[in-house]
Amino acid sequence: PARAFWPFRAGPSKGAAEGLGGPVLRAGRSGRCPVCGSAAAMGRMGERTETQGAERTLWCGLCHAEWGYERIRCVRCGTRNPNSLRYSYLEEDPAHRLHLCDECHGYARFVFRDELRKPLSMVVEDAVSMTLDAVARAQGYTLEGDAGGSGA
Repeated sequence: PARAFWPFRAGPSKGAAEGLGGPVLRAGRSGRCPVCGSAAAMGRMGERTETQGAERTLWCGLCHAEWGYERIRCVRCGTRNPNSLRYSYLEEDPAHRLHLCDECHGYARFVFRDELRKPLSMVVEDAVSMTLDAVARAQGYTLEGDAGGSGA
């Protein structure tokens, strides 16, 4: 139901994002949207180059803002312990992955641009990757994590 109102939020969200730094906001330390405060719906990993790793961006499903986010950081609790963070995916769909945190037992869905064989639309990728929610829950992970989704 909240997504039905997105067309009415698009203008204000875009204006707020531009005021905060542009269409893709600078890297944040929180998994919460810097425009509306909602938890990130999902993220994306950009294309890799020879000189640079892939850019990691989070996306808000409520207002559609995007912001940069550290590559080695849990979206839910903020841990940067690389031994607690990992990606998991279904073999038949390597473009859509779960970013799992073994510290807070939280997860986030990601789309990997290098693996996607079609134009990128975060709205479409959000819908397509929702099947991963059941996979994460079956493994004991939640969208909030034990830390309550603070994204510290």
